[in-house]
Amino acid sequence: MVSQPLRLRDKIFKYSIPIIMVPISVLMGILIDKEVLKELIRRPIQIFIGFVCQYGFMPLIAFSITIIFRYEPLYGLALFVFGCCLGDAASNQRTIICDGDISLSTCMTFT
Repeated sequence: MVSQPLRLRDKIFKYSIPIIMVPISVLMGILIDKEVLKELIRRPIQIFIGFVCQYGFMPLIAFSITIIFRYEPLYGLALFVFGCCLGDAASNQRTIICDGDISLSTCMTFT
């Protein structure tokens, strides 16, 4: 394994990311509205649409891109796997940054 000394910008990046992510995670917990969450669970059409997009359209689009642009098999497989990956905590944090629907994003994380 190759080990390099950390440069100044590496140290700045390493220590600034947790400082940025902790307030965003706390804000995510504050912004989740229980009533909206209950409404999403009671009438789950938005969750169903998101489910179909995540498990149907995203892998299909990734596969189509590999065919259209004639990627090498390994790159095509990597793109397909990436298209099959679901949202996670980072997607919730990006939803907060972009002023999206955090309750829906949280529900989609658990589907």
